[in-house]
Amino acid sequence: MVFVKIEKATEEDALWLDGVIRKEFPYTKFNKQKIAERINNENFIVLIARQENIITGFAEIELFIENNDLLKWNYSTTKKKRE
Repeated sequence: MVFVKIEKATEEDALWLDGVIRKEFPYTKFNKQKIAERINNENFIVLIARQENIITGFAEIELFIENNDLLKWNYSTTKKKRE
């Protein structure tokens, strides 16, 4: 049985997230600093999924109300050993 742990991202995860976002979403022009700012911003929830020492993906939830929309999801899945 495979267990995946979902947890809130920390600033230590920003480097890994930067690599994935640059590869999967290059148009965002994100960098490690901007990712760390989102991790620490109360309007965003950044989650990562881990299988033992392997980060398998992430999700970003932006909390806002606009045109009766309450949440915006951005996510990616991947598989890479955590360094």
